Amino acid sequence: MITSIDGLQFRKISNLYKLLQNKFSLQILDLLHTQPELKVGDIYKALNLSQSQTSQQLAKLRKAKIVITKREKTVIFYRINTERIEELKVFANQILASI
Repeated sequence: MITSIDGLQFRKISNLYKLLQNKFSLQILDLLHTQPELKVGDIYKALNLSQSQTSQQLAKLRKAKIVITKREKTVIFYRINTERIEELKVFANQILASI
């Protein structure tokens, strides 16, 4: 059951779901769903996005803990944080159940 939330918490939740609705975020997550671990270069080439655009979206997804990274020497690999996605699904279901 969801307890009351304050304005700051509500804004954070709202921003998180806005991020998940972003066209570029969805494209990145769809790609990572089919190819579980990719370098930023692989992502922007596969999606025909700029490196800057891709890096900015990945940074936002990383900050929100939607994707996680693994470093091998100078290369950073991105993958979906499945635990975080499960947390968000549970939270979303709680919200829907309380409406």
